[in-house]
Amino acid sequence: MNLASETAFETVRELLRTLFDVPDDQIQPGAHLMDDLDLDSLDAVELAHSLEDEVGVTIEDEDLGSLRTVRDVVAFVSERAHGASA
Repeated sequence: MNLASETAFETVRELLRTLFDVPDDQIQPGAHLMDDLDLDSLDAVELAHSLEDEVGVTIEDEDLGSLRTVRDVVAFVSERAHGASA
């Protein structure tokens, strides 16, 4: 992971921990948001809004369906945050 990905992972991990009480040991890059972390579609929307507030990255509704794992969310946030600052 590069620095931007590490920062994005820490942000995503902190949001999952605080918003949804997901235990730290379950928040792994390969963890599936719905199957492993028990998030539902409303939780995904809440996560997206929280990421927008935290890092200024907008996740459109049509993008939510492709974000299935923690790794997917981290990559999306890292990519968008880097693109926004460039």
